[in-house]
Amino acid sequence: MEYHLAASELTASINDTHAVTSSAVLSSYWGPNEPPIRTRFIEQQTVVTAVFERLAGGADVRPGDVVTHIDGVEAGERRAAARRYVWGSNEGAVERNINSLVTSDTSTWACWNRPTSRR
Repeated sequence: MEYHLAASELTASINDTHAVTSSAVLSSYWGPNEPPIRTRFIEQQTVVTAVFERLAGGADVRPGDVVTHIDGVEAGERRAAARRYVWGSNEGAVERNINSLVTSDTSTWACWNRPTSRR
């Protein structure tokens, strides 16, 4: 595992969206599955932007909800831990790739808050 994470960190350091490190070991580490939601990093928060109802199993999650925890870990903490391994040529690409990694294959899925006022 250590080698694969070191290779990811090296790839991330070149700041190129087209360069990515991939392996069965990393897939197992990050998780091979994606949740039935899409997220974006908006105003320093992981925000749900789309929900695939058919796959969500009746979960009460909606676009605009803010992901607060992932597998019991604060979303911001999980994002920060992944950042050093994530590739991207600009901040938007890095945040998009972080979204994909931190929500992959969560065992307890996620906890979210619904904003009381929407813009």
